[in-house]
Amino acid sequence: MAVRTHGDCRTTPVPDQPRRTVKLPDPPILTDGKEPKFDDWMAQMKGKLNANADHYSSNLLQVAYVQSRLGGRTARHAAPRFQEDSVNQYQTADEVFKHLKSIFFDLNYCMTARRQLRYLQMESHQKYHDFLAEFMHLAGESQLHLEDYKEELFDKLTDKLWNLTT
Repeated sequence: MAVRTHGDCRTTPVPDQPRRTVKLPDPPILTDGKEPKFDDWMAQMKGKLNANADHYSSNLLQVAYVQSRLGGRTARHAAPRFQEDSVNQYQTADEVFKHLKSIFFDLNYCMTARRQLRYLQMESHQKYHDFLAEFMHLAGESQLHLEDYKEELFDKLTDKLWNLTT
């Protein structure tokens, strides 16, 4: 510890204070798993808890923070396990995530995405970047192999755009 001096005045030693991470913005409140989508919300929550681990340093703080980001139907569904006298009270944030995942996560997401990708077709009035974003999302969710992206994308373009690319 260093002693700071200013003119003839001496101050007491100042201990080094640990620096806290910059607090990330709060993810939106999860109400029904549709908006925001559950998997997007869970990724944001895990990112926040990991990046700001020094702000949520105990399981109790993490569980309380997750509870604060629940609303509506989701909050009502999880409420019994947040109660102090619950026989199955949440002990960790991961327990909350696992429970909510059993409710909101589409176990057939890959099959659903494949079906949506199969029927996806660019509309003549649609902006290319909007279409491409939807295509990339569905291709990733459907676990389409990277080497198949180009052929699959070309099959879904408008005739006018397809002619410009060939």
